[in-house]
Amino acid sequence: MPYFSSKILTIALLSFFSSKVVLPGANTASMEVYSASIQVFSHLTNGGTVVYFTTYDGLSIQPRNDNLVFSEEMAPSASNPANYLMDYAVY
Repeated sequence: MPYFSSKILTIALLSFFSSKVVLPGANTASMEVYSASIQVFSHLTNGGTVVYFTTYDGLSIQPRNDNLVFSEEMAPSASNPANYLMDYAVY
């Protein structure tokens, strides 16, 4: 998901969940949302090489991307959330 659209989605969700509409006699529930992922931007080396970072899928040699758009996400491992994983591509 491109950075711009994910930012809009996040703002929309936060706006939705922060608006409190309580109907008489309705049950209410609290909700807390946490994100454990970290965004890592691409890097341009002194030699002109670009390093892109993306979500690690562990399934293939080709880093995960959508038409060469990389997620820039470093996410916790499913097996051990204390370890963060990411993949990279160099062009």
